[in-house]
Amino acid sequence: MLFEWLINVIYALIMFLLSLLPEGMSMPTEFMNSYNHVLDVIFNNTQWLSMFVRLETIKTLVPLVIFVINFEYIYHFAMWVIKKIPFLSISD
Repeated sequence: MLFEWLINVIYALIMFLLSLLPEGMSMPTEFMNSYNHVLDVIFNNTQWLSMFVRLETIKTLVPLVIFVINFEYIYHFAMWVIKKIPFLSISD
């Protein structure tokens, strides 16, 4: 459910960004029909993902992947916070 919610949010964001295009810069209708069809196929068929990967696996791995990708930033933030504590006397 969380994955489907995230996909729906991304879909809504893409559609919102496309709606911001001025009328003078509108896309041809054939292109927009094809584009909408591709997005519908991708975002409306998320239940097929559960045939290959269990939802519990996705729920576990997504936060871990986000943590690993951002580990350097998390480490620097934690060290910055620790350095701000005066009685620890930690410096560069």
